[in-house]
Amino acid sequence: MLEFAAKRGFAEYMVPGFEHGIGMLGDEWRIGLNDGPIEYWTNPDHVYRENEMVICAMQYACPEENIGFRYENPILINKNDCEWMSKFPLEIQVIK
Repeated sequence: MLEFAAKRGFAEYMVPGFEHGIGMLGDEWRIGLNDGPIEYWTNPDHVYRENEMVICAMQYACPEENIGFRYENPILINKNDCEWMSKFPLEIQVIK
């Protein structure tokens, strides 16, 4: 994602970290995977496997223009690819 942003000239405005689990504890708790260094936090060395879900999260913040957004989309990890669970396309629209 940083490469995508860098090619378009806005990488400096992206908040690092582009995924998290689904849930309500710690770093949006991943069931059965909370064996990291902090209680309820996922092990940072976890490698996702087939049939697990993760949230793709992109955050953009531009303080000079006082704008920002956060885009999230659940992803199902398949054997050879990922399936976007959202029914809406990844695009940005200006609302006037």
